[in-house]
Amino acid sequence: MEMSTGRGKVEELNTSFPVSGRKGGTALLAWSEEGPAMPLASNELEILQVRKLIYCTREQDKAQILKLLEGGIPNLVNYQDPNNGTTALHVAVTLNLDGIVALLLENGAINSIQDKEGCTPFMRACQYGHLQSLEQLAMKGLPMQVADGTGLRTLFHCLHPTGRHVKCLSFLLELGAEPNAKTVAGLPLVCAAAKEGLVPQLEKLLEKGADPNARDVAMRTILGKPAVVFATEAGHSDCLRLLAVSGADLDAVFGDYNLSALHRAASLGMFECIQVLSAYGANFNILSSYNDTAIHFATVAYKLLCIRLLGQRGCPANEVNEVGQTPQKIAKAEGMKDALKELKKLTGYQDKVGKGGKPKGFAESWCIKLYDWLQVNKLVVWESLQNCVDNKNGVLPVETFKTLIVEGMEAPIGEEDWPKLLKIYDKKNEGVLNWEDLLLNHKYIHAQFKLGPNDDIKGKKGKKGKKKGGKKGGKKGKGKILFPIYFEAERPPVAGVADGLIEREEYLTDYQRFSVPLPNGLIDDSPWYLMPQEPSYINLYEAIRHGDFDSIELALSETGMSPDARDKYNKTPLMIAAAHGRCDVAEYLITKGADVNAIDNFMWTPLHHACHAGEEAVVRLLLTSGANTDKQSFNGGTPIMRAIESSQRSIVKLLLEKGAKLNLENSHGDTALDIARSWGDDIIYAMVYAVAAKQPPPEGDGKKDKKKDDKKKKGGGKKGKGKKEDKGPAVIPGPPIVPLPLPSRLPTAQQCVEESKKQISLASLQADTIVKPVTSPRLRQAWGTDQLSPRRFHAQMDKDREQRGIDVIDFDEIRTPFQIQVAARAKALEMADF
Repeated sequence: MEMSTGRGKVEELNTSFPVSGRKGGTALLAWSEEGPAMPLASNELEILQVRKLIYCTREQDKAQILKLLEGGIPNLVNYQDPNNGTTALHVAVTLNLDGIVALLLENGAINSIQDKEGCTPFMRACQYGHLQSLEQLAMKGLPMQVADGTGLRTLFHCLHPTGRHVKCLSFLLELGAEPNAKTVAGLPLVCAAAKEGLVPQLEKLLEKGADPNARDVAMRTILGKPAVVFATEAGHSDCLRLLAVSGADLDAVFGDYNLSALHRAASLGMFECIQVLSAYGANFNILSSYNDTAIHFATVAYKLLCIRLLGQRGCPANEVNEVGQTPQKIAKAEGMKDALKELKKLTGYQDKVGKGGKPKGFAESWCIKLYDWLQVNKLVVWESLQNCVDNKNGVLPVETFKTLIVEGMEAPIGEEDWPKLLKIYDKKNEGVLNWEDLLLNHKYIHAQFKLGPNDDIKGKKGKKGKKKGGKKGGKKGKGKILFPIYFEAERPPVAGVADGLIEREEYLTDYQRFSVPLPNGLIDDSPWYLMPQEPSYINLYEAIRHGDFDSIELALSETGMSPDARDKYNKTPLMIAAAHGRCDVAEYLITKGADVNAIDNFMWTPLHHACHAGEEAVVRLLLTSGANTDKQSFNGGTPIMRAIESSQRSIVKLLLEKGAKLNLENSHGDTALDIARSWGDDIIYAMVYAVAAKQPPPEGDGKKDKKKDDKKKKGGGKKGKGKKEDKGPAVIPGPPIVPLPLPSRLPTAQQCVEESKKQISLASLQADTIVKPVTSPRLRQAWGTDQLSPRRFHAQMDKDREQRGIDVIDFDEIRTPFQIQVAARAKALEMADF
């Protein structure tokens, strides 16, 4: 008897015994492309042998595995667990046990069997980014067209933001996987990668011939949504740029209203995407089916910056739609005074340009396109020109520059516009061009067309013109300190959970019934008579601070929350975990793809926070996961400076062993050695001094250093003017820092703690104490394990922190090592005054 299903032909066998989890009480065969299909384990003998095989696979007991396969039921290697449908191969691939995977495949394991979620071992390997297991599975064929229960095919499981998943995708594409794969519903792989903002995966797909104009045919409209719209709606300008370079149609419309990527960018306020569309020649006069321009959408959404950008780049500011509404009428009716003022200004500007005039701040279309193109590709252009052989102090021959930019990178500037550009940057007709001046100052375009003071690579040096005071030697005006700030999104007018809140994992038990902290499950029968509790919610960052591991796992695994989500202080969950010493949470976040080199608004990385808090186990975990030891913060501080300020000798020693640079200067011109001289004790200073003597001095201008020495010899100028002017560190552009590749198997939190216990610091040797341990992760477990009631939660949290802090943290006032060090220095200075 045969039944037709969505996964192929399924045969019905063994109708004499019942099988749990299957309709009709029969054992059904799992789908397979090759070889005989195998049924789920049904009777007691089969269930025991399958579970024993899975257990031995987890324990990596090869001898017992071979014994079971030889003496067990026939074809035991392909039998599935009746609960979840997994086989031993599924388990081995999930744990990345490549040796066990090879052993199972040699003994007849099939790599295309699906579990109850529809996932094959191939999908599990891609989902977890296990390249070693994937290579073993590929030797037995590529079942790429198999779809899981949600309709996703194998390549879609590689769409995760880690380097391991990029390698898995690249490996499968090299073996001939189809880059234009689609889900069962019809969503192309390119659209999914653009929607998630996965630039490396999208680049690999486009290199292998993926269609940049792919559309989502799953939409029930006349025209499906193209990939450029997916990238625009998600605000991923890098993905949009890749699609544009690959030849995607930027004016493609979709849906019943003929909306384009420009319309969606305007309504959502994606000004960076608008700049990409302008740089690559998108049509700014495009209309929807109701004759709405992009400015109509920007006005309704009250996006002032988008209104200005669209009007300056040719979008009509006074167009009338089908219902007789102009953007100005919409702004006036809604009381948007700022938008109305901006629209009137754009209308006057466009009217003068339409009549052949040149209003104040006029710029030709080629200037705007060139500016947008350079802003979108500034890092690539800078790196290419800087590495050119003919580059001499930021100057290149005109022909070389033209060949690199126009012919090599297809910059939007025509032959008739070159004389106009050279008239600005080659006034003496020497045949050379200062490309640094071109990329940094933008003299060819008026200031009103620029996005703001933060659009340059090196940053501005200050306004031109007279200095404050009107005379030579006057003080310079104070510069603005620029760093990102938090804007709280408007709440929707419908009921729902507020942004940033996650569902809290609740225990279905009456915790007030027993006085003992851990009642036995046979005694506590409260789950049988209690009503299900109403769902409660907790802030993700509060859950990380308190170590509520179950709620964190629920948020990241089941609700799909990003592991790099930001709070109102622009900090990621990994930073919060590092600052509070939650090594178990940090390990879990890293396995979920959290960026170990992410920065907050002060450019602190998780390693900065861990060093500042004095959490050695977290520091060790971050360094093992590829954290950058030399990342400088907003004021130039490095992680080792934070560790020195906290007087943590073990962390300083660990960073020195990892090769942390000591010659980097902060905004005050102090190196790590200067910080150690001011903050650290004698032992830390000796450690840093011994390593600093072996490192080369920082690269600098000899003349500049000589001038500084001469100035010191002369006395530093007039009296009363001895105050140094703090200019801050110069920001030199270069290729973005690429994080070190994650190892295939990360150390667990317990391993980091054990390693911390072994590495006894110098301070611990003197005080005869052990380095602070960190608690191991507490996962969802059965009765009799560590289940804490809300009543005992905070007490247990303080106890865990006390165990981690030992004698370093003062629990009467709960001060961090940095605060203790500051208090000790203040007391020493106070005693010195007497």
